[in-house]
Amino acid sequence: DPRRALADWMTEPKNPFFARAFANWTWAQFFGKGIADPPDDLSRANPPVHPELLDALARHFVERKYDIRDLIRLIATSETYALDSAPIAGNAHDSRLFSHHMPRPLTAHQMADALAQSTDVPNRFPNQPAGKRAIEIADPTTASTILDTFGRCPRTSGCTSVATPTLSLRQALLLIGGDAIDQKVAALNGYLSNLLDLEPEPEAVVENLYLRTVCRFPTSQELATWTNELKSAKSMREVSEDLFWALLNSREFAFNH
Repeated sequence: DPRRALADWMTEPKNPFFARAFANWTWAQFFGKGIADPPDDLSRANPPVHPELLDALARHFVERKYDIRDLIRLIATSETYALDSAPIAGNAHDSRLFSHHMPRPLTAHQMADALAQSTDVPNRFPNQPAGKRAIEIADPTTASTILDTFGRCPRTSGCTSVATPTLSLRQALLLIGGDAIDQKVAALNGYLSNLLDLEPEPEAVVENLYLRTVCRFPTSQELATWTNELKSAKSMREVSEDLFWALLNSREFAFNH
């Protein structure tokens, strides 16, 4: 079987191609661009911006016997991936050397799953079991307004998995005026309803919603503003829904930064 010979050659430690190509492709998944970019071009005409880094990742991948999870863990826990997206003096114009994180919009599948996870209201797809995650939907003919609006790959041609998603007015209109967020925020069995059933203090509501959506505590000003709004409101539910809706529509939620 020639496939056995191919697999043996690809995973041969002395093979100079496979480990570097896979390490570069994996890096590109997390940073939006490869150490050699485009990530699928490792020709001499497209040298990596940091060849020592690419070689080190390739060696690590080989030494760990091509353990993909281990390679992902190495990159995801690196200082480079943990860098802030806010530039500092000297690197504001750098777009090649990974001196700071470059904000990227969530992909269609990431956005759909993020909304479902934050609101605790699963997405529903035709002919799919309840609770099916969007990232598991590979068939482009599976009906989904949010996936179509946010630009899933139609699979009519080659699809790059590291391209920065394109923003559009249609996306903004769906989130602001459509039911993609409204129905999930107001769902009787959703996260917000279950939170309010516990009758928490206003401060706790604000903190929980910030942690749930943007994964951080509110600033002192944000906490004071929304706490006052909740305390003075005739309906805590309405204001809580407004806050939840605003956070889910925020750039901070919609971008990997």
